[in-house]
Amino acid sequence: MVKARVEAERRLGLTARGKRRLARLRPTKLSWLASVYGSDKGVTAHQYVDLYEQILAPHRREYTRVLEIGIYKGASILMWREFFPNAEIFGLDIESVEVPGPRITTLQGDQSAPDTIERLRALGPFDLIVDDGSHKAEHILASFAGLYDSVKPGGWYVIEDMQTAYAEKGYNGGPPGHPDTAASLVKSLVDAVNRDEIAPYYPDAAAALPRVAEMHVHPRVTFIRRGGT
Repeated sequence: MVKARVEAERRLGLTARGKRRLARLRPTKLSWLASVYGSDKGVTAHQYVDLYEQILAPHRREYTRVLEIGIYKGASILMWREFFPNAEIFGLDIESVEVPGPRITTLQGDQSAPDTIERLRALGPFDLIVDDGSHKAEHILASFAGLYDSVKPGGWYVIEDMQTAYAEKGYNGGPPGHPDTAASLVKSLVDAVNRDEIAPYYPDAAAALPRVAEMHVHPRVTFIRRGGT
């Protein structure tokens, strides 16, 4: 993959226009797009792209609004723009990040701040929300609490780099069973997946649970599909 990209870059050049021409050679392959734009979701870093492709590819042309939290220099939102050809791509970062181009909007803000969450909610609903932000426990929980309902029924909410749930320094994590982390959140959502089965026995408890149709839990990343209609 990398060798093929390097050869294509040699022919097409490294300008933004050249990269987009390069990306369009294989727009359905996230591993290719991540390599072209330098996203750390690719096969040379976190290796999330195969999971994303497996889950998202069947409906990629139907997606109209995608949000990523934590965009660094914008590589991933450029990747998403090519993969979702009919979607508006929104990116949030704590720093000011400018990513020029059609169908891309970037915003600056704290992912856990109520005013930021309200700004993002106003842009939804979204087919996909990716939390690749600070990875701090309290920020992950605040974003999920404020934004999960902004995912369309059948859409996905993804939490990346969940290994930080076990890192105390800098991320407020801890050993397995530590409360108020991304891992504890995902564990609690097992009940939400079974919401309809809980309802006959404990209707009030079931009503308080978020609507979760399914979850895919992998090392370091979890995919949560919103239920409901």
